[in-house]
Order: sequence, then C-alpha cells, then structure tokens
Amino acid sequence: MNSTDFKKIESIIQYEFKNKKLLEEAFMIEAVPDNNKYSSEVFRIPGKRAINFALNYIVLNEYGQLDDDGYSLKTSKDDVNYILDNLYTREIFTRNIIMLGLAEYLNIPDDDSFDDMTRRLFESLVGAVTIDSNWNMATIKQVVSFLLDSDFYLVHGFENYDEHYVAKIYNWCAENNKTFPMYQFVDKECHVKFGKEVIIGKGKSKTLAKFDAARQVYEALKARGFIQERDSEGYLIGKPNILLEDAVDYLKNQYEAGNLGEINYTFARDGEATVCICQVEDVDYTFDATDMDERQAQRMAAYKMICYLLGYRVDND
Repeated sequence: MNSTDFKKIESIIQYEFKNKKLLEEAFMIEAVPDNNKYSSEVFRIPGKRAINFALNYIVLNEYGQLDDDGYSLKTSKDDVNYILDNLYTREIFTRNIIMLGLAEYLNIPDDDSFDDMTRRLFESLVGAVTIDSNWNMATIKQVVSFLLDSDFYLVHGFENYDEHYVAKIYNWCAENNKTFPMYQFVDKECHVKFGKEVIIGKGKSKTLAKFDAARQVYEALKARGFIQERDSEGYLIGKPNILLEDAVDYLKNQYEAGNLGEINYTFARDGEATVCICQVEDVDYTFDATDMDERQAQRMAAYKMICYLLGYRVDND
C-alpha cells in the first residue's frame, strides 16, 4: 500500500490518519483470522465495541430524551432495538465496504472468503480509527455514522430501496461494467463528476449530501435513457419503445435473428370479435388479445408478449 492508496482510502472514509501504519495494518486481512502480533485482528477488538457504542449514541441521540421526570424514548424500545439490530449486521458491514470501493484493497483468495473478509475489514478499520483518534468518541461517531450511512436509514428505514440511490448507482455501474463514482466532499457538499459536469449534492450531513448527489446522478442517467426504473416486484416501469403496429414484425425479426424461438398465433372467434393467442417457443407464458379486427388482435397479443420478454408488467385480461 503506497501514499496514493492512503490518500484515496482516507478520502473514501472521510478520516485522515495521523499514523499511516495503523491504516495499513487495518487492511492486513487474511482469509482465516490470524494471531499475528501486528494484524487487523487486533483492531477488531476495539472496533466491534466502538461500532456498538457509536450506534447506541447515534440512535439514542435521535430517539432518546432527558427531561425533569427522567429519561425516555420518543418511540418504543422495540423500534430502537430494531434500528440498532439492522445497523449492526454483518450484511451491512460487507455491503458498505463493497459500495465504498474498499474491498479492492484486500487480497481475497476466493468467493467463499469475500463476505467474511470485507466484514472484518469494516470492524478493523473502525478499530484503527479508534486507536488513531485516541478514543475520541466524537470522531468515532462521525466515522461510524458515515461508513454505515446511518443518517439515511434513520430517515428512510431499511426497506425503502427506492430511495437508496447510492446502491442503485453502484448496482447499475456493476451491471454495465462502468466505473463507480468517486464522492468528493467539500464541507457538507458532495461533488460527483458526471461526464464533464460536476454534480453537487447537499444535505444536513455528508451522508445525506452523498445520497442527494447519487439521486441526481441517477436522474441524469434516467433522463438520458441509460436507466429504466423498476417497481417493487422488479418489473420495468412504463412501456417499451415499440409501436403497436410494429409488434408482429418486431417479434418476427427477433426470431429471424435467432433471439427467439418459433412464434405461433392461434385465432378463435368470440361472438363477432377475434381472439388471438401469441405463443413463443420455450417461453412459459402465452398472451391473448381480443378485437373486432383480426390483425389488430394479433398486434395486441404480440405487443403483450414483447412487454413480457423485455421485463414489463403485463395485464393479460
């Protein structure tokens, strides 16, 4: 690990080490926890306790209150425990290390070791900050809050993926083999380069500013047609950019290009109307449509099949 790596990691975690040796040692993660004298395992001891204490401080500072009658909670203790339990998990430690781009500094031998090594990195990194800051709780709280995105979860909860734009951008970059954005901070502003443009996110904290910047990047990608939104069940929102009158030819062209199996249309009468059923080889679902015009019924059935194949929700009524 060189000086450039140190600067990049410190920029990512928003903490500058006084003793760079501690930062380097935090990344000495083995596939199997070791007992070496100088090792990240040493940092995991204060790291786990510091994370736990910092999260209690963060959450109870939000929901606890002290008045003349004593100390009470603004919500139920079950709600507080639910928040703490969801913030202090191996899954969120691993996920955030990955989204922060810190896993690339580890020598991970195989997929089976990935989750455990990244989770231990989170704990050792907080432990290294704890030692380097001389147990400064204000500093530890800021680092833990930033690394865990606690401000976001306190506002949006743990089930609202629609608002988790940092994860949305990360997933889009991973799926499309794009470089992950670098979030740069100026005070509480978050700056992200988007082509030649610099997008500026703002919020009451660095975390909220980062999510605001990610939201703007997401909206810009969506406006340029690079991202299509999905609903809670994973279906694309909207309609495919294909005209109804072109639906039959579109399926035919896809078949001729070798992208689809054989296409079959079955016609039947329903009173004075025509029912057309569209079936594609190796596709589990069929789609039908009814119209007074046989050709129009065929187009409508083909269009439903296209919607399904492209990932849109289809109401086959």
